[in-house]
Amino acid sequence: MTKLFNRRILLNSFMILLLVLQGGINLASYWRIQQLLITNHTVLYTQQVIYVISELRYHMLEMQNNLRGYVITGNPIHLDDYKKKTQLAYDKIAELKQLVHNNKNQSKRLEHLSVLLQQRVEFFNHILAVYQKEGEKAAGSILASDKGLYFADQIRILSMSMQNEELNLLKTANHALQENSATTKYYLIAVNISSLILIGLFLLIFNWQYSRAVQINRRRRQTENQLKGIIAATNDGIAAMDTNYNLIVSNQAFERCFFQLLGKSISQGCNLKELQNELPQEQQFLLRQLDRTLKGENLDQIHEVISSQLAPNIYEITYNAICDIKGEIKGVALVAREVTDRIKLEKAMKQANEQLAFSMAELKQHNEAILLLNRLNSALQSCLSVEETFNPITTYVKKILPFAAGQLYLAHPSRNYLDLVVGWGEIQAKNEMIISPEQCWALRRGQNHRFHHAENSIFCEHLKQTPSVPSYLCIPLQAQNDNVGLLYLELKNTEKLSETEFNQLVNQQESLIINISESIASSIANIKLRDALRVRSIRDPLTGLYNRSYLEECFSREIQRAKRHNAQLAIVMMDLDHFKTLNDTYGHDAGDLALIEVSKLLQQEIRQSDIACRY
Repeated sequence: MTKLFNRRILLNSFMILLLVLQGGINLASYWRIQQLLITNHTVLYTQQVIYVISELRYHMLEMQNNLRGYVITGNPIHLDDYKKKTQLAYDKIAELKQLVHNNKNQSKRLEHLSVLLQQRVEFFNHILAVYQKEGEKAAGSILASDKGLYFADQIRILSMSMQNEELNLLKTANHALQENSATTKYYLIAVNISSLILIGLFLLIFNWQYSRAVQINRRRRQTENQLKGIIAATNDGIAAMDTNYNLIVSNQAFERCFFQLLGKSISQGCNLKELQNELPQEQQFLLRQLDRTLKGENLDQIHEVISSQLAPNIYEITYNAICDIKGEIKGVALVAREVTDRIKLEKAMKQANEQLAFSMAELKQHNEAILLLNRLNSALQSCLSVEETFNPITTYVKKILPFAAGQLYLAHPSRNYLDLVVGWGEIQAKNEMIISPEQCWALRRGQNHRFHHAENSIFCEHLKQTPSVPSYLCIPLQAQNDNVGLLYLELKNTEKLSETEFNQLVNQQESLIINISESIASSIANIKLRDALRVRSIRDPLTGLYNRSYLEECFSREIQRAKRHNAQLAIVMMDLDHFKTLNDTYGHDAGDLALIEVSKLLQQEIRQSDIACRY
């Protein structure tokens, strides 16, 4: 043990020494490369300064050429070029200030050069002003003067001195770059040789590390024991098998789950395939999932099963392929957990969600039906005659009650029978066009009547010609203590419903149906009442002739019309001879009868444009 410990110390010392040497070599290499980069950067920097000085001198020369071209030709293009070159010269001055800020001599020369540039620009601007005021000749003489040549010479001399200094700096930097390059080359050769030596030492030390394998194996066994303890302590069932279906490891929870599912006991080393081959085909679901996982499908599937116990237990089993570093499948890992309570909770939540969705759909449908019912009420209240109500009724009722087709009967003024006035949808029954109140149970009882099956309910007499009576509802239309008519509704797709289901369906929609029937009944009754009141206001109730009020209103209108059209107007007033004697002799009933007959005679004999009134 002591020998192994000393060897380990020796090996670690060698490793530390090698690391220190390699670190020193790396640092030195980094420093040499940095020095080479700095020298190279100096060369590039100096070249850039020389290039910018050359461009500055070129722009200054172009300024003078463009100005001379403008003075000679007057072409504004030369003036624009002059302004551009002036701006470029200022830009190059600014760029040079950034480049030579760490060189005092060059900075002083650049300041002097900036002043000369400014003076030359002012001189050129003066020439432009003279050219614009006095013309080409005056401007040309100034341009060719000694002052212009003085600025050009000064700028050339100063820029050349700056360029010469930069060339000297460039020469020095190139010499330093060559020396650093040579030094770095020899250094890299030495570094490579040193690295090879260090790698050889490292390989030698690596071969001495055989003792580490013993320690690693010992730790691996400890880790395996810890892992087995963790697997055994968990509540979820965990197991693993190899490609031959041999069980490698499993905990008690998985063994208990396997026994409850398949009725077989398992232990480490047993063959899961042989155990399941003894079972019926429908119980070999676990084997089928293992086969799929071993085929390389990258299967990570959740499988739910119900145990054969009286109290069902639902297990969730996950299958995962075990792969090595190369990706080859070496086995299957299984995780099983009991999820009975979770499945029940999920089912309960699903049912609650479905019930909520159904309730929301019913509420939405009910709201839409209420909206359509309000539109129906509004339309019916705007109708001026009973016939006008038929179109809103057929339009809205089939939308409010899409599950039913229907027909509408209206009572005759005599109350002895009802007429079929309108229908909607596909009616299967053969209803009579005219029915009496005695033929309908709803009219006889004064309440709704429903029919589903002949063995549980009775159908109305007005359906006697129908061979197979469908499910239907009869709703009496009552308003102002009077039967206005009958609403017949035939329910669709209810043949397979039981009596209880049919009654539930009717009860759900009964309030809506009653609201529709009340709306139709009240609207028709109001229209008929309005018509009766209108007739009574202008007609004599006994004779049917217009009354005295209508005569007085119409008389003044006809006189004004005759005046406007310059037409004649004839007015005839008559009386019955011996009418009082007839009344006294035969009574007032005979007198009323005589008045009625005379009124009929008058209405037959007069023209349509004439008016007959009882005064």
